[in-house]
Amino acid sequence: MTTDKDSMEHVTARVKERVKEASGLLAHTYAVEKNIVKAAIARLEKVTADLERIRRIAETDAQAAERYQALTLERGRLETVIAKGRETLG
Repeated sequence: MTTDKDSMEHVTARVKERVKEASGLLAHTYAVEKNIVKAAIARLEKVTADLERIRRIAETDAQAAERYQALTLERGRLETVIAKGRETLG
């Protein structure tokens, strides 16, 4: 016959198990977010370098101007990803 004590121990054990699982997921999520921010920073450095390289060319070359505009938009998205990631990471 199951007693209230046995039932409570079972519930407590399940809660501890769930907390442990949640802790593992949180650690994994933190690591993934950190990798995303790291990759975004690396890409931002490349985009910034490319923008500097083609800035003057873009003033007179339509194709370079389109590339410059695309890189500018990408830079904005990367800055947003980095800011949100840093906020999440604390």
